[in-house]
Amino acid sequence: MIFLDKFFSKFFMKPSSGAELSFDKVSDHLPDSLIIIDRRGTVTSVNLACCKLLGYSREEILGQSASMFFVKHRNDPFCTVGAPTQKDDERFLGRILDELVLSGYVNDLEVVFLTKDCRRIPMNFNGVVLRDGQGEITGVLGLARDMRQIKQNIRKLDLLKTISLLSLENISVEKVLGRVGELVKDFLSVQRVTFYISEGDTLKSAYASDMTSGITLENGKGIAGYVARTGKPYRTNDAPTDPNFCPDVDAATGYKTGRILAVPVIEASKLFGVVEAINKNTDFTDEDTTDFEEIVNLAKFVVFDKIKEVKLARSEEKYRELVESISDVIYSVDASGVITYASSAVKSLLGCSPSDVVGEHYTKMLHPDDAASVSAAFADCFNGKQYPLECRVKSADGNYRWVRTLGKIYHVDGNPAGIRATLSDITDRKTAEDDLKKRVTYEKMLADISAAAVVSENIGEFLDGALALICSTLGVCRGYIFAHNADTDTMDNTHEWCAPGIMPQKDTMQAVPAAAMPQWIGKLKKKQVIRFGDNDKFSSESAKSILCVKETKSALVFPIFVHSEYFGFIGFDECVNIRQWQPCDVDMLGTATRIISWAYERARMEKDRARLYLQMLQSAKMASVGELAAGLAHEIGNPLQTILGNAELLLTEGKREENEAIRNAALHAKKIIEDLMDFSRQREMKFVSADINAELEKVLSLYGKQLELSGIKVEKRFGKLPKVVFSSSHMAQVFLNIVMNARKAMPSGGTLVISTTAHPSNTPENIKVTFKDNGIGVEPAALKKIFDPFFTTKKKGVGLGLSISYGIVKQHGGEITANSEGPGKGAELGGGGGGGGEYYD
Repeated sequence: MIFLDKFFSKFFMKPSSGAELSFDKVSDHLPDSLIIIDRRGTVTSVNLACCKLLGYSREEILGQSASMFFVKHRNDPFCTVGAPTQKDDERFLGRILDELVLSGYVNDLEVVFLTKDCRRIPMNFNGVVLRDGQGEITGVLGLARDMRQIKQNIRKLDLLKTISLLSLENISVEKVLGRVGELVKDFLSVQRVTFYISEGDTLKSAYASDMTSGITLENGKGIAGYVARTGKPYRTNDAPTDPNFCPDVDAATGYKTGRILAVPVIEASKLFGVVEAINKNTDFTDEDTTDFEEIVNLAKFVVFDKIKEVKLARSEEKYRELVESISDVIYSVDASGVITYASSAVKSLLGCSPSDVVGEHYTKMLHPDDAASVSAAFADCFNGKQYPLECRVKSADGNYRWVRTLGKIYHVDGNPAGIRATLSDITDRKTAEDDLKKRVTYEKMLADISAAAVVSENIGEFLDGALALICSTLGVCRGYIFAHNADTDTMDNTHEWCAPGIMPQKDTMQAVPAAAMPQWIGKLKKKQVIRFGDNDKFSSESAKSILCVKETKSALVFPIFVHSEYFGFIGFDECVNIRQWQPCDVDMLGTATRIISWAYERARMEKDRARLYLQMLQSAKMASVGELAAGLAHEIGNPLQTILGNAELLLTEGKREENEAIRNAALHAKKIIEDLMDFSRQREMKFVSADINAELEKVLSLYGKQLELSGIKVEKRFGKLPKVVFSSSHMAQVFLNIVMNARKAMPSGGTLVISTTAHPSNTPENIKVTFKDNGIGVEPAALKKIFDPFFTTKKKGVGLGLSISYGIVKQHGGEITANSEGPGKGAELGGGGGGGGEYYD
């Protein structure tokens, strides 16, 4: 939440409109929804992600009450009976705002966003209060993450687990289909699920929820028949108008079909059946199709397991005919764990013949990490405990495949003799599960570095942290960033992260000639990604040498573009094993690279902003020099006249008194010129311990003649002050800006009273400086904007003097205020210290 506060301060508490543009660009880049609410609960800012999620345009959201979109979950105890009302939503929003006022932030709050089409979207909400320069709460900044996909993934994993456990229950195939059907109905929110079994040219329903009579589709009729013919999933969200729809079933049953999603069940390249989900409350989507296919494929294994259990009860001859015809491996082991039989399907699963495994102990085929759990399951089976087990077995090519095994003990002459079991290939399912978990992890990591890019004030620290997070999440050995120097056409390794045990290369990778890798650089400048899985993919020996390919087995390299110009590249190395980069790896790293590119762009804009601010400061200072010029003419004219008069006298007489007069007059003129030159120089802030009263005297010595010529009397009411720490040149500019404003406020002359006071404790943090004039005064409306950039009441004014003074005082950590009782009643500017022993005007 501190990061969110810094983020707001960074892009809102700025005097220039460019910061607001930068904020819009930054917030619109975020994948999560960002919303800003003022103290009245009104939405004052949203990003594009929030607009897209809610279904409104930015203009439709801004100015509306947040309770219009920001509602509470239905099980909130503070809601009224029934569905939450508008009053409940306003009360819930009020409770959040109250909690934020008390604690300053809220974390991981479960809320619901209400979209334009009245959909309720579960969100994870984090918020922080926003404060103005005086510490007053002005509103709330919040980030909300859409939890639908995460919740859906969790539901799907739970569903798959429940379906897998059905194989442990002693139930029939028909009951398995019924249980699966009910689970699918709940998961997809459909009215009916139908399982069709292929029998010749017809499809016969083996199970249809909420129907007692069977359904038969002949000659490939209907949506199910179309899926049976094509072997591909099919969906329609307007069945009656679909050319493949057959209305015969609705006519016979009185059922009204609206939406249908159907997928085939294929085993060993043959159609086993078709499963339909009917009448979802909303349109079926691509995600529904993918989820339905995954659920049906898992259910297929459970159903086939049940079928196998039935078949195992038959005669040995029928058993062998069955096991040789299915794709799953059927095997037997004796009581000692030696494999005594394996079906021919072992060839397609492991790439070896049955004779290669028969006679071997089953543990020789297992992954070392799975040996203990499989041995325990083997012992449990002999003790009467049967349960499915997932493990890895070694194939003929040396790789491991994930399998699911379920067995039963068999007897010879009434004594336990061994175990007969099935072995199903679940590698694709495990890969899909791992990919899903990996993507969730990647999305969280990208959200973290996006947030860090927004709030980070040091580009180097951000890049080091981001590189470490990306590499550790990806699980690579090394990550690095190279910046291209266009002047020398060389590359420098600016940032590097190495896993433990990996030799860093950063120090040796400086000023690397780009010409050594022309193909690489050419592809990168065309925004192409470079990837390889072994050393031989390099096109030149120089590239191998420069990037230490002898230690790199695989790599993935992305170009970095900053403001549409080629900047360099970011790369990731695998130094232990050859790695086959997955699509989700490439997608994640591509997104991470774009975030890093934006961070470079933001750093450049911040640098330009700081440079422009210094230029503005110097311009205002030089404008002040022009104001001083007229006064200096009088200040320097008198001592120069003395010098000339005494010099002429010395031409005739050599007197010591005249020599001293010449010397003193020259030193006085020199001092005035040195003070003016010192003031006009552009300098960074340099804090030193000095005397505030002396600094005021110095300013008055420069500008005193101008005040005198304008008929202005200066009353100095300087108190006894301790030395304080401040930037002399910058504080002199503050004093001069205020004195010059006072002179212009008294065109007919007047009195300027300058006071310095200290608290009786005589500590630096309690020093105050006040400038009070009896000039034309300030209108109340203008007084509110007196420190705003470019605000001026003068015809020829620029409006930067007091704005710059305000910024300098704030940089010293202090406060500056302006007061006036109205036109003709003069004005007073002044301020006081803060703490830490530094001066604050």
